[in-house]
Amino acid sequence: MEIELYFFASYRQAIGAKSLSFALEGPLSVRDIASRVEAQYQLSLKGALCAVNEQYVHPDVMVQQGDRLAFFPAVAGG
Repeated sequence: MEIELYFFASYRQAIGAKSLSFALEGPLSVRDIASRVEAQYQLSLKGALCAVNEQYVHPDVMVQQGDRLAFFPAVAGG
């Protein structure tokens, strides 16, 4: 099973790519995928906003074959 991962802003800089193909052995939650990305790329996604197929989702949402998962850093203003 394969999905596309997309990274924005500082995450894109840290990964060194706009997107990656990511192989899964079965459906996983956004949280599980984020943990694997963090381990593989030495990156913290804590507090990231997540979207599956262009819809913001909770980290417990399950990702399926062909989905597009995007990570956005949280933005603070003031």
